[in-house]
Amino acid sequence: MKDKKKILQFLKESLVVFLGSILLAFAISFCFVNYQGSYIYGFDSTTHETLQIQFNGILSGGTSGFSLILRGLFFKNATNGSLVVENIITITTIILFIVGALFLGKKFAIHTLISTIVTPIFIYIFKLPIFATLHNQFNLFDPVVCAVIGGLLMGVGCGIAYKVGGSTGGFDVPGMIVNKYSKIKLSLIFLIQDGLLVIFALIANFKLYEIVVGLISVIAYSFAVDVTQRVGNEAYVCDIISEHWEVINKEILDLGRGTTIVDVIGGFTLKPRKMIKTMISKNQYLDILNIVKRIDPNAFMSMTKTSDVFGEGYTDITNFSNK
Repeated sequence: MKDKKKILQFLKESLVVFLGSILLAFAISFCFVNYQGSYIYGFDSTTHETLQIQFNGILSGGTSGFSLILRGLFFKNATNGSLVVENIITITTIILFIVGALFLGKKFAIHTLISTIVTPIFIYIFKLPIFATLHNQFNLFDPVVCAVIGGLLMGVGCGIAYKVGGSTGGFDVPGMIVNKYSKIKLSLIFLIQDGLLVIFALIANFKLYEIVVGLISVIAYSFAVDVTQRVGNEAYVCDIISEHWEVINKEILDLGRGTTIVDVIGGFTLKPRKMIKTMISKNQYLDILNIVKRIDPNAFMSMTKTSDVFGEGYTDITNFSNK
């Protein structure tokens, strides 16, 4: 029975990493590597020409940004620039997967193998003619808008993989190795790492505007990862002091929530009282209010919002990721 539960949990985690990898590949393909839009910054009244910066991909953190920089340095005159970038992403992802397996162990390899395979495959799939119209639609976006959309999609894709203890591989690996030996928070490492990568684009002759757009994508990515990590983990800590604590306690237990009864002493009356301490999910907020209001309108109750709650009925602590 326990083995069956572990298998189901592994399949669930694998599905989440699979979906996150597809979302990551979508963002890389449509918003970054294959973006062909432009930024219009003026009009020359003499030549009557529109002054604009033509984008051949948008910078971002991770393997996509790294690949665009390498293309700018070594493959500037390549006939099919996007294919060059996609091949670099695939090779880099595989190399970093091997490095990660060596430094981070078997567990990392198992959690990352899915993304190492799925992400490059879907990047190639999204280049098929069937997606040409969608690519053209993305090319109509302003570069900043596309960078924000791409950063958010990448952040959600990576974030849901992190949430189940998985990884999307790629440039996660250097950050995870640094985290393992330094204990610096991964979100900070990724922000610094991706930010430096975008700035290094200067040596590949990217324009300052392109670099600023890349930094915007990194900020959007970091924001989305952080939000995704917290979604679904929010809960409320409830402290209730009432003369009818036994009845309230029973109804809270009937909601399926555990309680702790604490002996307290009133600071003004110096009388001993009983305080119920419980944790409820956000969708039970009104339920607990209605219970207390119905049983004892004069009860003292405080509700404190919290996140990252672990244990039965909440997040499994074994899946916790410090990303």
